[in-house]
Amino acid sequence: MDTSSVEQGKMHKHFSVVGLVIIFVLLLVTTVIMYGNAHPSTRGTPVSKTPIGKVAPPITKERTIAHTYDVQSKVMADRLPKGIPATFPVETGALTQSSRIEYVDQKATLYSVTYTSTKDITAIIASYLDFLKSGGYVVKNTMLNKETIQIEGKKKTDSVTVVLTSSAGKTQVVAALFLHTQ
Repeated sequence: MDTSSVEQGKMHKHFSVVGLVIIFVLLLVTTVIMYGNAHPSTRGTPVSKTPIGKVAPPITKERTIAHTYDVQSKVMADRLPKGIPATFPVETGALTQSSRIEYVDQKATLYSVTYTSTKDITAIIASYLDFLKSGGYVVKNTMLNKETIQIEGKKKTDSVTVVLTSSAGKTQVVAALFLHTQ
């Protein structure tokens, strides 16, 4: 075997390794360029890390303003979302979540509250049904399973949804009101 063919074999091997490295680097650069321009909102539902009581920046192209409220505030009225109907049944002292999202372009607001009640579930259901009927909502009451009941009310473009889950003598209530301004 002559030395020139051995050297050519080594050169060929060297160029193969260099070629693979170059291809790998090009793929890496292409991937970084392609995915580096992706927006966080395209990778799933963003979660607001806005401190309680502060206004969160919009998370969609639609203009929205999100507010969360301090459910531990000593002033009970400060625990509820500003603008929630005064007659809406909520146990303010038992709140675990309270928020409001304003949809500026739609001229609508979503109010949301969550609380745990020790009241009898039938009394809680009755209070929401009374609110909906007196407000002129068309009511739909659905039993999802033995422990969970969903109450829905619709009136023109407004809607109310309440989900009650009962367990061990307590009822968790999650209520959302989507109201348009006139």
